[in-house]
Amino acid sequence: MSCSRENFLDIQPLGRFIPNTVEDYRLLLDNVNGQPVDGQTITQGFNEKHLLPFLVTDNIGIFEGQPVDANLRSAYLFAPQLYGPQQEDRAWQLYYQQIFLANVILDGLNSVTNGTTEEIEQLRAEARLHRAFAYFQLVNIYGVHYDPSSANSDLGVPLRLGIELENVDLTRNSVQEVYDFVTEEILSSIEALPNTVSPNFSFRPSKAAAWGLMSKVYLFQAQFDLALSAVSNALNLTDGLTDFNQIDAVDGVRNFPPVPQDQEIVWFKDSPSDAILFELTLTDELLSLFDNDDLRNEWLTLLTISDDIGERPIYNAGEDNQNFSDGINTPDLYLIRAECHARLNNIQQANDNLNRLRINRFATDGYAPVAINNAAALLNFIKEERRRELFKSSDRMFDIKRYNRFDNDNITLTHEIGGDEATLAPNSPNWAFPIGQLYINQNPEIIQNPRE
Repeated sequence: MSCSRENFLDIQPLGRFIPNTVEDYRLLLDNVNGQPVDGQTITQGFNEKHLLPFLVTDNIGIFEGQPVDANLRSAYLFAPQLYGPQQEDRAWQLYYQQIFLANVILDGLNSVTNGTTEEIEQLRAEARLHRAFAYFQLVNIYGVHYDPSSANSDLGVPLRLGIELENVDLTRNSVQEVYDFVTEEILSSIEALPNTVSPNFSFRPSKAAAWGLMSKVYLFQAQFDLALSAVSNALNLTDGLTDFNQIDAVDGVRNFPPVPQDQEIVWFKDSPSDAILFELTLTDELLSLFDNDDLRNEWLTLLTISDDIGERPIYNAGEDNQNFSDGINTPDLYLIRAECHARLNNIQQANDNLNRLRINRFATDGYAPVAINNAAALLNFIKEERRRELFKSSDRMFDIKRYNRFDNDNITLTHEIGGDEATLAPNSPNWAFPIGQLYINQNPEIIQNPRE
């Protein structure tokens, strides 16, 4: 994608494929992996997420025994720029391509030639949910974390709502405006969606997925009562958890079930964490959080790259594992509900939600239920549980940002590779990624994020 003033995308997004029926728009929405449609690849898939936030955490280290992509290395070391002046910014490109395709679908549905009102409105709702998800990622990657005292002036990202390719104003909307837009997109779409979707179609949005995303949007704004209501709506629709005791360990590894059989997936988005099979490892700090009898230890295994490099802990290196879901899932929803209860001083309910999840992660005959009565200690335990359960998620970066903003947790990151060391202080402006200089050169109204 090129964000030139003359041509925002610099692509012919549809080529010879001109959609005009509900079947055509269903094909576009289900094209989650960017596969060819009518012989042409139209865009990145709607289910794709980007690796960038995954690198800015205290869970991940870059393994020095392997060559490292220069852009990923720059992100890992919090560099002033991640890409050269003629290089595309990969996360920006990915999400704005998804947004543009959603805009194309929404525009086309206004003149669709067949289909019932219910079918058209469901397609419209799905496109809006994909667009909302993309904007939520963008504002948290390229903006400082939401702060009610400054969100109206903090720089978010440009809101692109049309399909025009020329003379487009890319002035950055405020963080508040982006959050308000995402909220409206979700809440106005929920009723047109099915309650849930079958595991084979978990890449499609549903009411459960919409309420789950809405709970995150509220959580990130510290609106805990609204987040609690939203996440409870989601869990009332789907609450399945996988009992690790029912998964056989092979050579010390327990693989997740394949995506179409995973009852924990509410809305599938492809996790970037499969990249750690090649370049990344897990920090000692993260590994120390797992008890010896926690079956999640069997997500972690030692991978031998070569005799010279040796072994390193990675996420679930079993050959049969192909499940890298990082969208909306029920373990995250239970942890959101537990956190909201803890912050609202509903101590017993917070413990109950923790135990509902954790009993599926420990050997049945050896599980000791959590019973923490101190609110501060309980909240800290929930934060640690999020790291244990969701360490392969890119949300850890966003969690650190909100903990530093709202709780004064003062989490500092220090990364080192090849003799180079960099530190990211709490509430540093560097928590907001720099925007690719290519786009700013072509569109001067885009203001670059400050860097320390």
